[in-house]
Amino acid sequence: MAGVTVSGRVLRDGTAVAKARVSLRGSRSEITATGADGAFEFEGVGDGVVYLSASTDEAASEVLGPVTIAGAPVSDVVLTLSPAVKVEGLVVDLVARKPIAGAVVLSPQRAATPTPTGTSRSLARAARPGST
Repeated sequence: MAGVTVSGRVLRDGTAVAKARVSLRGSRSEITATGADGAFEFEGVGDGVVYLSASTDEAASEVLGPVTIAGAPVSDVVLTLSPAVKVEGLVVDLVARKPIAGAVVLSPQRAATPTPTGTSRSLARAARPGST
């Protein structure tokens, strides 16, 4: 198999995380799971730029990248999980008031802020498919 190996570990609070989902995105996309020791490995990764992230049902890492692959293995990648929140809802066009199919919701690295009524105001924004 042509290409190189990209490998590392997934940690949460300094402890290895077994069965975490690790995602590699670039010229190809692939998902693998960590072993009991938190280790993961992608084989045959071609030259170019990739992005890596990890998640479980309760936690997620930040996206690591761009990581440049240039003919040499990339090892010792560490993806650190932090508590995650689940967001569910319907993205609606503000003017047409109709659902936007395939919308992608992006969120900055901060929590929602409380409004004077005690509810929270979302800091996420939605993007039309293909505009991200």
